[in-house]
Amino acid sequence: MKKRILSIVLSIVMLVGLLPTTALAADTYTIYIAGLAMTASADGSAVSYYVNGVEGAAGTVTDTEPQSGWNAKLSYDTAEQTLVLEADGLVAPSTTVDGWTDGYGNCYGAIYSPDAPLKIVLKNNPSTIGSSGSNSGSGHGIYSAMALTIDIEVSGNNVTAPGKSTKNSGSWGIRGGGNIVINSSDPSYTLEASASGGSCGYTYGIFSNGSITFNGGTVRATGGSGSSGNDVGISAKGITVNSGATVYGTGGSNGLRSYGFELGGFKTMEVNDGAAVYATGGTGGSSSAGIDLSGNLVINGGIFEAKGQSATNGSYGVSGDARGSFSINGGQVTLSASAMDGFKFSHWE
Repeated sequence: MKKRILSIVLSIVMLVGLLPTTALAADTYTIYIAGLAMTASADGSAVSYYVNGVEGAAGTVTDTEPQSGWNAKLSYDTAEQTLVLEADGLVAPSTTVDGWTDGYGNCYGAIYSPDAPLKIVLKNNPSTIGSSGSNSGSGHGIYSAMALTIDIEVSGNNVTAPGKSTKNSGSWGIRGGGNIVINSSDPSYTLEASASGGSCGYTYGIFSNGSITFNGGTVRATGGSGSSGNDVGISAKGITVNSGATVYGTGGSNGLRSYGFELGGFKTMEVNDGAAVYATGGTGGSSSAGIDLSGNLVINGGIFEAKGQSATNGSYGVSGDARGSFSINGGQVTLSASAMDGFKFSHWE
């Protein structure tokens, strides 16, 4: 009996001894810029700094603030439980440096957050963010496997994902595994996101597995061109454009299907008073639509323009299925399409 009790006590002691190590591992988070690891701790005791490379060389990461200044700083916001990356004149990477890649040639972003929600603050000086395109799999500009927030505090920010994929994969300018929120206090502050063409399976300027909310600023998202799948400006399961935001969604050209916006999951796209949305499908593919909907479209005010361009099988301002609805409660709404093979549709299908 004494041996059994002693064995139980020893087991408990061993388990307790493991707890600090486990907690320490959970309190440290990592993201990748141009393939380089940046870490931050949840208690705020550790931060990381990234400095641009010179003339095409790789950048550097340090845990102490460089005297000559930095181009990105990673910390952890304990209140929001979110990693915060402040970008100041960030160029990551140059044309000769890939983002983080896996064993299959997929590039998971010039900025890649694998296991924590990420907020990116574009501040002071415009930033250019893009994957180099030498990888043979998928390409991303920014990729957060969880939620993603982008605060725009200056104009001239560009996010690109050249990709140049040789596989039937895809290219994303900005990709979120969870919800994406884009904020700005000034309508003149801009963010551009684009994807590549090539032989990519699908291309998206901005893509979310959840919803996307636009709160102010001007956002331009463009799909790639010439892919074997869909070339889409903005794709999400739920889209909300609030007052003060101007959003351009433009599909790529010469792919299979091209949409300015793509709404999935039988959710709702809502355009509120004081917002402006310009949705344009690309040309030269099988079908072109300003917006392709699996769900509901609600226009509460503002400006809403949706345009389909010339395509071989159909052109639509807004296309969707009978399970959704199209409501106009105010604002300026314009739908247009091109005639091709007898098709000229600006309608809810």
